[in-house]
Amino acid sequence: MQTRSDNEKFVNAYDMATYMKEARDNNYLSKGSNRSASDDNATRISKGASLRELIPDYLIPYLNKQPGLIDTDWYNTVLKPAPISNTALNILGGTDKTKFAFTGSYLNQKGLLIGTGYEKYSGNINLVTNISDKLKFGVSINPSYSKGELFDMVNGGRTYNLLQMATTMYPFFAPRDANGNLLISQQIKANIPYDGALVENPVAVAEMTKRKYNMFKTFGNVFAEWNFLKDFRYKVSAGGDYTSYEYNFFDPSTVGSYRTAAPDATTASRTEYITKNYLIENLLTFDKRLNNHSFNVIAGQSFQKEQSNQVTTLAANFPDNSLTNISGGTSFKIDVTDYTWALLSYFGRFNYTYDSKYSFMASYRRDGSSRFGVNTKWGNFYALSLAWTLSNENFFPKNKFLDPLKLRFSVGTNGNNQIPNFGAISLMTQENYVFGGILAPGYRAYTAPNADLSWEKSESTNFGIDLGLFNKYLNVSADYYILNRNGLLLDVPVPQQSGYSTSLQNIGKIRNQGLELQVSLRPVRFGENFEYSNNFSFSANKNEVLALANNQTQIVTGANNFAVTKVGGSIAEMYGYNILGVYKTQAEIDNSPHIAGTMVGDYIMEDLNKDGKIDANDKKSFGSGIPKYVMGFTNSFKYKNFELNFTFYSELGRKIYNGDQVSITESGEGFGIANQYYFDNRYNPVTNPNGTYAMPNMNFSNNRKEARTSSIFFKNGDYVRLRSLKLAYNLPESLLSALKIRSIQLYFIGNNLLTFTSYKGQNLDANSDTILTQGYDNGYYPVARTYSFGMNMKF
Repeated sequence: MQTRSDNEKFVNAYDMATYMKEARDNNYLSKGSNRSASDDNATRISKGASLRELIPDYLIPYLNKQPGLIDTDWYNTVLKPAPISNTALNILGGTDKTKFAFTGSYLNQKGLLIGTGYEKYSGNINLVTNISDKLKFGVSINPSYSKGELFDMVNGGRTYNLLQMATTMYPFFAPRDANGNLLISQQIKANIPYDGALVENPVAVAEMTKRKYNMFKTFGNVFAEWNFLKDFRYKVSAGGDYTSYEYNFFDPSTVGSYRTAAPDATTASRTEYITKNYLIENLLTFDKRLNNHSFNVIAGQSFQKEQSNQVTTLAANFPDNSLTNISGGTSFKIDVTDYTWALLSYFGRFNYTYDSKYSFMASYRRDGSSRFGVNTKWGNFYALSLAWTLSNENFFPKNKFLDPLKLRFSVGTNGNNQIPNFGAISLMTQENYVFGGILAPGYRAYTAPNADLSWEKSESTNFGIDLGLFNKYLNVSADYYILNRNGLLLDVPVPQQSGYSTSLQNIGKIRNQGLELQVSLRPVRFGENFEYSNNFSFSANKNEVLALANNQTQIVTGANNFAVTKVGGSIAEMYGYNILGVYKTQAEIDNSPHIAGTMVGDYIMEDLNKDGKIDANDKKSFGSGIPKYVMGFTNSFKYKNFELNFTFYSELGRKIYNGDQVSITESGEGFGIANQYYFDNRYNPVTNPNGTYAMPNMNFSNNRKEARTSSIFFKNGDYVRLRSLKLAYNLPESLLSALKIRSIQLYFIGNNLLTFTSYKGQNLDANSDTILTQGYDNGYYPVARTYSFGMNMKF
């Protein structure tokens, strides 16, 4: 079973009515001196009030505290506990020369988000046979078929992203009537006279739209290995990956969309793609041991290629909703996407060990990627490492307290080619234009070419130590690293005069340096029945931007320009104003530096540079989405036939910028629903004079707009989570022997059972896909808390 694990809590309908009235009243009062919060709508209209200064009639019963009214928790309505089941069968067998394994599994997972789900049938077949003493052959095949329903959580907005819709649906409206029928466009119609949130019922969208996909995927590998000349081994392998995907979408006219009540236009689409990927690898290995000398040499070559073809058909102008796919449309638009990429690699590695004391490794590889510019497709990468096991030296005292003791050093480079397939060339997109007074079809370039776009290179240096203590019961491994990333592959903003908004470039240099620590306790027995072991990991990282493009000192990007990547700072630091409190009187505003248009109830911003005004020079860094410290702690207990394992995981020193809180749930604008934390801490001169959040006001001042990037919205993302817990019981062998069963284990598994954090957003792990906007949470799918019971049986 899956449930929500977040801390997001929203106001009920009665608090929401109070919040909306305060926001509309303060908007009304801010625009004239002869106005009163007690003015009715007719009076307000006579005094020139706008729609957002009127009080919706549906609020009146709630403001009068009439009991038994509709009070819908939309967030809990679209997020429901959901079952998950997984069944697997493993079969192993073979002879001395041939081994085989078969696995079949079925996964059925209902989504936490209503209208979503996932089913998967998968298999795995492995066969390895020794044709002779010198020749081995193997094959592996992994087919799967999956199907399900999904929403576009990234681009769906308030039409299809149910989580964003839930934060703009008012609790005064219900998903169904008393007879269980869906209520369509009720909020949209009720809000049109008041310019409120025009959002469709998300339950209706979930149930009435069609969003089904199915995917067949298979990947496999076949290899042959030949041992010859005693110390040589040659292996050739070929692998392939085939994916066939189909997605069908249908939105009938009988359900509305954002800002449009039903009936609206029926739309449908169908997306199909086939992707084929194959990899061929040749590997020659030399293994030799001469007295105390051990040699291992590898030389290899690989070639990988992927081809994909995608066709998306958009259908419109449906006469009715009888055909729930693209065939019902009368006009169509077809988008075709094709791509091919290839990677050719040559590599070698040399390992040498002397007397189990000294180790040396050197490797080199040369990779060519089709994704880069015509001048710079190839990259060269190397690695060197040294290790010295001091505890094997004759001078090292033999003891059980400290053994082994090893020192390590390594240096090397690697490359990154994860960019769009045609990132180095200019691509075209269709765009209409006026020619001779007539609208005509045409094309324009929409990506900037870069013939010199090349590999992003990482240079790493590592110092390490491994040691065992107390007769190897306690083992410690520590590493200090410096990782420099050069020529970062970033889509950076460029002047609009260039004809483009961004350009993919190799720019700058970033350094990561830090410490990694691993401490493990091997199983310790206490008496005959109790056993304990653990593992602790810790890492500390400092991220610093050393350089950007020529003559460039910073990159500003992200929602509301919240993310600044500046030389000398961390990548994607969150920059904004430091909020000192809330203005409670006009005199406070008049006697302090402030942004023009600041009103009572707005935020007090710190004049950081003490120049008597508030502007961009008063912004400062509040951290980034990159954690400074990451920790994990795993514990294992055994008592007789019982086993208990659990893992805690923690990230500290990171910030989160929550887009939904900025624009809706903590904005104070009164457009969408408020979260409980904002409501309890909002400033109100009568009911909450010590409030720390701005006063509700639909007259969204420049102060409020600028405060979108400020300390009030850069949230602490620290957390400690009980990531996994497993409690198991192994049935006694005496009970199973008569049944010819090797073992039966009954178990309970829980994931994300507990999370300790002050963050009140949907997803602590939410992050942007772009490195320049790390730490951005914009209504992402919440992390699920799961409980499962199972049985593992072996014959």
